[in-house]
Amino acid sequence: MTKTTCHTIKPDSSVICIRPAQSGDRAMLCELGRQEHEESLFCNLTFSETKFNDIFAEGIQADTSSLGLVAEYQQQLVGFMYCTLGKYFIAQSGLIVSVNITYIKQNLRQTLLSGKLALRLVHAIRQWAKDN
Repeated sequence: MTKTTCHTIKPDSSVICIRPAQSGDRAMLCELGRQEHEESLFCNLTFSETKFNDIFAEGIQADTSSLGLVAEYQQQLVGFMYCTLGKYFIAQSGLIVSVNITYIKQNLRQTLLSGKLALRLVHAIRQWAKDN
């Protein structure tokens, strides 16, 4: 499992934390997932909270081939990333990580903070991939 990493941002001393999703994050992540869905190419499809709950439950298990990460800023969930670990489809060995979704709240996009959040999420996924 990936560990929590926190970084202080100057000058306001706010902290970005990237950590594995936990059961208490479900409601907020569902809302962020719904927001992402409404912005996506697939917005014409009905958002399924049941399917979200199934994927969420899978992503928070300790021994699994998927990982859900959250990005927190000023103690609020502001983004997430969900990925899976599996075999490359035309290779006989080796594992790859597929990032299914990366989402940063709309009001933070096109800011320096958004870039920092995305980079820290990617760094955490890379570390998880190396560890697995």
